[in-house]
Amino acid sequence: MITTHDKLIHHLRLMNHQTPIESHFIKALPDHLNAEIVSGTVTNVREAMEWLSYTYLYIRMLKNPMVYGMTYNVRRDDPLLHNRRESLIVGAAKMLDRCNMIRFDIRSGILAVTSLGRTASHYYIDHRTIETFKEKLQPHLSDEMILRIVSLSAEFEQLRLRDEEIKELEQLTLGCPIQVGTSGLDGAKTKANIMLQTHISGFRPRSFTLVSDLNYVSQNAGRIVRGLFEIALQKGWSLLASKLLRLCRSIDLRIWFDRTPLRQFGKIRRDVLEKIENKQVTIEKIRDMSSSDLGVLIRNARAGKQLKDCANLIPRLEVSAKIQPITRGILRVTLTVEPDFPKWNTKVHGSSLGYYIWVEDYENNVIYHHEFFLLHRKQFFEGAQLLAFTIPVFEPLPPQYYVRVMSNKWMGCDTTTAVSFKHLILPEKHPPHTDLLDLRPLPIQALHNKHYEKLYEKYVVFELHLQYLTYSLKNHSNTNTKLALRARTQVRSL
Repeated sequence: MITTHDKLIHHLRLMNHQTPIESHFIKALPDHLNAEIVSGTVTNVREAMEWLSYTYLYIRMLKNPMVYGMTYNVRRDDPLLHNRRESLIVGAAKMLDRCNMIRFDIRSGILAVTSLGRTASHYYIDHRTIETFKEKLQPHLSDEMILRIVSLSAEFEQLRLRDEEIKELEQLTLGCPIQVGTSGLDGAKTKANIMLQTHISGFRPRSFTLVSDLNYVSQNAGRIVRGLFEIALQKGWSLLASKLLRLCRSIDLRIWFDRTPLRQFGKIRRDVLEKIENKQVTIEKIRDMSSSDLGVLIRNARAGKQLKDCANLIPRLEVSAKIQPITRGILRVTLTVEPDFPKWNTKVHGSSLGYYIWVEDYENNVIYHHEFFLLHRKQFFEGAQLLAFTIPVFEPLPPQYYVRVMSNKWMGCDTTTAVSFKHLILPEKHPPHTDLLDLRPLPIQALHNKHYEKLYEKYVVFELHLQYLTYSLKNHSNTNTKLALRARTQVRSL
């Protein structure tokens, strides 16, 4: 064991005197409690107290109560620490309720999960981070503000700004495409921002401490931004959701979203990629051009075929939409999703591809419907897939809605389809009522059929609405009259 001289006695005491290990579970109690609520094992305070009794924290509180803020008198009066456990659970529940991660009813003690708490549990996000997001998130945020909010996460509080790192951090700041801040290097949040941008840019610091911090930031930033994307998607913020998903892919692939998607393959020479970016050649243009023309464009005949093959591997989807009004405020949307790439390569695409599909009103920055679409290899060979759902519509009608398709992992395969409302005809607000005819009750002999008359032997006359229904169906439609007579309609017995 290597340590400093001032801590030598401490470590020797740990090795020789067998100092017991105390629990720090209280600091992480809100996050663990939220995970249990999300999983369904804890639904109220009583169950949470029972769950807490199975932890190492409870064992140590019984053995050494003074370390955890209790006296031995409290331990004597409450042998099972019922009150202490209740106070810990109630305090953690109030904290989660303040962050909108759960719904806590103090009177009944019921603990109910929310979508925000479920997202935090799924991506292992600290409750303090969720509280920061609740305060800072807005429907319209720039890329600069998004990175600053991510840097404020509680997961990055342990980062330390060392004096020997300042010079190299200033050099790394020059290579950041997005502005870090206006106040210079002001602590852990700025360092986390620089490390995140450095990771995406593909740079590697020289300092060993910065390399360690870079790995830590890259491991945590991906899931934090994924959680942010889920929150924006649940809130229905279309612009912010698209920016966050774009940032998620940049973190995973270590490619900035303004670079060519061909960089994600990792087998094309850097000089060839730079020529493609300088000439602003899109994936659509590469697909339309021949290999020889591509070779002439970049002045590299060998790379033309390679660029063509890589562009054809990008898994794009072609989407067409059909709308049908159900009511004046609800539309039925039928999407036809068809793969728009030549062949499936298992080594590149895997067994399935994930896409986020949502319908948005771009002018109002609202998402009306979203779902995760999974394209399997078998579905690729089957052809077009159909998706059906309903969305609301409001008056006055907007010019159009947009159907946006964004890949979960791939860059360069996002598509947007406009759904026009130009020729859409909505149903009437108040459909006209059917007027009842002024008909006199008729005897059952008016049916002129002995078999039908036997069905109504105990009735002398028909009720007016049954009479009108019967003769209307008989005279104005092709509906079977016998079925109409057998309808569950009340008739008056005389």
